[in-house]
Amino acid sequence: YNLEEREKVFKSAIDELKTYITKDYLSKNENEIEDLVKKFYRLFKKSILTEFDVIAQENPDMGGAFDILEESRAKLSEIEKYNEKITKNNEDVTYDIYKMIKHIFTDNINLRKKVNGYIEAFLKQTENFRMKKY
Repeated sequence: YNLEEREKVFKSAIDELKTYITKDYLSKNENEIEDLVKKFYRLFKKSILTEFDVIAQENPDMGGAFDILEESRAKLSEIEKYNEKITKNNEDVTYDIYKMIKHIFTDNINLRKKVNGYIEAFLKQTENFRMKKY
């Protein structure tokens, strides 16, 4: 074997060992993954409560649409802060799973913020239209 071939064989052996150790670790430590998923699921359930229509239904006495948006933003900000506190060492065997779940959840938060922005823009446009019309 030349040096390149030895390097490929060595890298392949390391990758196989990593895969074996990861599978072995995950099968013995299912609770760690389950706890991680539960943390993000609790946050996801809280994020549902930031939806415009949910806040409007739960708070019928709230001032108006802009107040509902403000409430939604405040709740999303709180969830985002908690999301940032959930971390894993990148050397941890469960890091790849954590990274994937965190990416999906962070994307969910950002999309909810974007929807709030669209709602606000629509409300302002409607408000401006009414003012111009009358």
